[in-house]
Amino acid sequence: MKWYITLALLVLCSSCTPTEKRTEVPKTQPDKQKVETPKTQPDKQKVETPKTQPDNKKVVTPYLHPDQVLTFNGTFYADKGSKNPKLEVSRYLRTNRAGMRVTQEGASCFIAVSVLQEIPQGSYIKVEFPNPGNPSVPSLGGIDYKSGIKGYKFTSPSTVAGLKIGKDYKIKILVLKTRDSTKPIDVLVQEFRSYLDTTGGGTKAVTLPEYMK
Repeated sequence: MKWYITLALLVLCSSCTPTEKRTEVPKTQPDKQKVETPKTQPDKQKVETPKTQPDNKKVVTPYLHPDQVLTFNGTFYADKGSKNPKLEVSRYLRTNRAGMRVTQEGASCFIAVSVLQEIPQGSYIKVEFPNPGNPSVPSLGGIDYKSGIKGYKFTSPSTVAGLKIGKDYKIKILVLKTRDSTKPIDVLVQEFRSYLDTTGGGTKAVTLPEYMK
């Protein structure tokens, strides 16, 4: 009988032994590979082709009325920014303005001067205008001086070929004792800037209003 009791106790004791809990070590997840977002390249700045400036030269002669005259001042004037050649002064004369004029017939040069003091009687005022097509042969004009005249405006007797926009040209005025004199008693040389192009067919002109004064 004792052995039954002993067996029962052993069975009871074995059932009371606490079972060890298995501690499961959590499986470490493998490192996910970092997906690097490719760096976007900065947009390259677009190189803009500079816009070509519109041609500011127009053939003007066909559009003029028969009695219409356009005048372009090629010498210095008081407006701010004028870079035209300065006005010249000589013993007897002073330039008021010089430049170009355009009619239906074409382009010509002009100069307006004031008489500073009385010129000797019998004198002749000779004017040499530029001739870019043949520089050695200037276009000539002139007048006999008359006492009491306070000023003159001279215009080249023919149209002027070969003018280029932006180039400076010279008008020379010689005061002679007589028409036949070869040695002048006074000389005025006036430069002016051209705003006309007469190198091709027709007369092309800068159309900016500040030049047309």
